[in-house]
This record gives sequence, C-alpha cells and structure tokens, in this order.
Amino acid sequence: MRSMVEGALLVICGGSIMARKVKFPLELKDGYLARSNIEEVREHFDLEKIIAQFHNGRLKIWLDDHYLPEMAEQVAGLDADAPNLAAQLCAILGVEGVATEHVDSSLIQKREEKRQRLSQYTTNPILCDMAECAAFEQSDLDVLIDEGARKIILCNNSFRIPLLAKNRTYYGVGKAVAVIESDTPIEFMARGIQFVDVLFDEKYTNILLSKKDVEKPKKKKNTTQSSKDTNARGKQKKISKKEGISTLDKSLVLDHRT
Repeated sequence: MRSMVEGALLVICGGSIMARKVKFPLELKDGYLARSNIEEVREHFDLEKIIAQFHNGRLKIWLDDHYLPEMAEQVAGLDADAPNLAAQLCAILGVEGVATEHVDSSLIQKREEKRQRLSQYTTNPILCDMAECAAFEQSDLDVLIDEGARKIILCNNSFRIPLLAKNRTYYGVGKAVAVIESDTPIEFMARGIQFVDVLFDEKYTNILLSKKDVEKPKKKKNTTQSSKDTNARGKQKKISKKEGISTLDKSLVLDHRT
C-alpha cells in the first residue's frame, strides 16, 4: 500500500513503513520537466523559471536529489536580493549565452510568492500563470486597476468593484465576493465587465432577486380548468337536449293513446 506525505512516498510492506523520497522535476522552457540530469536544465533553460524555483526552494532540492551537492550548496549561499542574482545562477548551473542584464529578480520573486499563495486556492494552471494579476485584498485590486490589468483574479475575499473601470474580467477563487455599490441592477455586459466564478454581495443579490420578482410574467389562464368548464357546459347542453327529446316522446305517446 502506498501514500504521499509531504513529498515522501510511504510504502507499507509486511506491516512496516518505509519512506521513499519523491524526486520532483524542474519546470523549464515551454513546460519541459527536467527529471534526469543537469544537461536537461541547460538544454531547456528558462531563466525566469529558474529564478522562481530558486526563490521557492525547489532548485536546491532538485540539485540535492540529483547528486549535485556542490551546486546545491552554492545556490543555498546566494543572496536572494542580489542585483546580479540571475548571472550568478547561470554561472553555477553552467549556462552560457543568456542575457541577464535586464532581468528583474525581485519582480520574479514577488510573482512567485503570489503564485504560491494563489495555489492554496486553485490548481488551475491557466490561473496560476496569471498570478501577477491576483488580488488578495482591496489594495491589490486598486493597484491592478490603476495598472490597467484587464484580467484579474479575486482571491478568497470581498472586493469592492469599481464600476467605472470598464472592459474587465474578474475570476474568483476560494470564497471570492464582488461587492457592487449600486441600488439598481447594473448592465455589466454593456460595460464590458464579466464575472467568472464570483458571487455578488448579499445586498446586491437581493436587488437582483427583487427585480426578478417584479418582472415575473402574469400567470397564464388555467386552460385545464377552462377546458373542464367548457366540457361541463357541453355536457349540460347534451343533457338538456336529451331531456327535451324525452318530454317530446312522452307527449307523442300520450297523443297516440288519445
């Protein structure tokens, strides 16, 4: 029997438990996963992804797992805030010919931190790749709006939606709630605003429900009851006719007897 516990594969055999470490791959260029050796890393090298995995600790773990202790030790000794971090990583990993001058390591670090935080609420790879557009509180949303972000992830919180910011798509993860400050329903489509997996706040939801109640169509005439009434009237007419015939027959019989 097998189970996973924090990166370790537990193998239960004959009543005893043996832990076998799981070796995670490094994610590189175009989604390539390096599982075997350092040559894979050099061949499919992606500087931004390497920097991101340096910040989340995955790079050092990978080097240790693949019996490269000297590289792992050098990586562990790097200053995460060093302005030439990118160049140092390339030198340690033996990668040449990669431009590192304009790489903003601090920006990549912030993005990776957001990605790690976002992964607590979703495993959707498309959303995780949009981590830089994730808002965890109102101030994050305000900054993204000011920066002109068109696609925004609302993460596990309540957010006041700026109605004047048109042409935006909001994606919800966790318990995301859009607070709409309006006393009447908003035509979001006309403003180019879309919500995906996002709930509205209670007040605005009640406004929408009230509008639906007002717009409910009048009840259709009960055609079944009308049909029953019509049939009843028809039957009554038939009975009346029969009764008329019966009376007429009686009078003829009386006349005949006379």
